[in-house]
Amino acid sequence: MLDADDLYYALNESEQLDKAHQFAKNYSEQTPYQVGVYGLPGKEPNDDWMEGQTLLVQSLVALNDLPAAQKKLETLSSTAPANQNLRIALASVYLARDLPRKAEQELKAVESLAPRSLILERAQAETAMDLQEWRQMELLTDDVIARSPEDVPSQELERQRKVHNMYELRISSNRTLSSNSPVSGNKDYGVETLLYSPPIADNWRVLVAATTTMRNLKKVKASTVLCALVESGLHVMSGLRLK
Repeated sequence: MLDADDLYYALNESEQLDKAHQFAKNYSEQTPYQVGVYGLPGKEPNDDWMEGQTLLVQSLVALNDLPAAQKKLETLSSTAPANQNLRIALASVYLARDLPRKAEQELKAVESLAPRSLILERAQAETAMDLQEWRQMELLTDDVIARSPEDVPSQELERQRKVHNMYELRISSNRTLSSNSPVSGNKDYGVETLLYSPPIADNWRVLVAATTTMRNLKKVKASTVLCALVESGLHVMSGLRLK
């Protein structure tokens, strides 16, 4: 018989997101916070209740309802401040909402609970990447990969690092009016090419930028090349211009 996790993920992975959310919502509402245990007085916390709350949060994230997921996790975390996994999940939602400093603060607050937690280190590495703290990201990722090279989340983190450390090529084109006359200039096209090197000393990249204006995609009318050293992640151009 499938348990709640299996049923939820079956719906989620088949892209039935609304049904998965409704299932998680019903399960979280119908699962009691405490249950009686035979032979013991009173009631004990119900592990299934927390599972229901977690599935509900995951379903909200899957639907991209990040404000609702954040509100739910903040409520849960306030009632269980020593639950590291809950607060790591909250930090992940902060990160998804472009609040990396809040994510960093949340992770720092629970670091002492289990400082060698792989889930924590992966979250810290992703947050460092978002904050463009490249050296910290490299150290954390190295440790995660050394400890859990076969784990899928660790491999995904390594993939993100490899992408960051690659060359980056951007090409864009547009129609221009390079002459003073809209009639004579409406056959002009502009092409801009940006090539970034892999990071140098963590925080810098070499940039080569070229812009070209063409008539009828054949005759080159003008070309400019810019060479620069730019801060990694910011892509701010400054440097030597060559014509």
